Amino acid sequence: MHPQQSSTVCSQQLIAAHSVSRSSNLNAIAENGHVMRFGKSFLHTFKNDGLLTPEPIGVNQASTFTGFCHLHDAATFAPIDQPITSLADEHIFLVAYRAICRELFTKSAVSAEAVLKTTRQLDKGKDKVAQEVIQRFNDYREVGLKAGLRDLTEAKSAYDDALLHKSYEKLSYYVVTLEHALPIVWTVGFTPEIDFHGNRLQSLDNVEMFVDHLTCSVLMTATGSAIVFAWLAEKNGASTALINSLDRIKTHQLSSAIVRLIFEHGENVFFSPSWWNDLDDRTKTTIARHANSTTDKSDHCLMLDGSLQVLWSIVDRKKVVR
Repeated sequence: MHPQQSSTVCSQQLIAAHSVSRSSNLNAIAENGHVMRFGKSFLHTFKNDGLLTPEPIGVNQASTFTGFCHLHDAATFAPIDQPITSLADEHIFLVAYRAICRELFTKSAVSAEAVLKTTRQLDKGKDKVAQEVIQRFNDYREVGLKAGLRDLTEAKSAYDDALLHKSYEKLSYYVVTLEHALPIVWTVGFTPEIDFHGNRLQSLDNVEMFVDHLTCSVLMTATGSAIVFAWLAEKNGASTALINSLDRIKTHQLSSAIVRLIFEHGENVFFSPSWWNDLDDRTKTTIARHANSTTDKSDHCLMLDGSLQVLWSIVDRKKVVR
């Protein structure tokens, strides 16, 4: 996925690259070599009545995708695969770039012809009414996947250009600084639809319209950690509007709002087993509801209702919109 990939430059080894840094993030929350995530495989959901539930995964497998050769992965992301002394635009750009690459890689995989052909065969043995429902769903899903793939491809092209020229002056970001490491780590990219106050930001129904993408990741720093939201360009102002909405939230509620957002929009999220086990049942139920959220987001999906209480020690927040 590197813009300078070629048979003569790339190393022969295509690696399972970590979209969440193993050395600085995953290892920090692992217990007995494992972290937890909401299982997403077909077999996992089949065993759990179609629901995503927490399951352990080894740190060597967590967050991996085969999007880069060893040479380009190491050379490109070395600055963010170690604790950061002073957070710079380059660090913010690189975590955003990694998130966009992973989202495009994942979207390309589920849009592959072989996968689409398999989903088309899920109506076998059903009655006529059920077959029509399944095929209508597949039609809608395929149109949405193709539109999403188109939008992500265009977004990555802009990121590729910025990477090659080391040009970060168009990068917008919102950084929340904490004085400790977090029990949750993630690297996600998503399309903002609704803000924290229930306002609609952009619609995904019109597949002819390009949508804005926002990324969010955790970086380890020398003094703690940083939650980094970043976006390179936007057509609808959705990313800026969501961040403005988040910035209006009081500091003591900010951690809860971010956790709600991450589980609502991201599946590349990992957490320590002890953190999960220590949560009360109400909080677990709320997080599980967000992790199982469908593409049809309700107006109140991000609104704080007291069902999720997370307290982290936030020392600073910085917003730069360009």
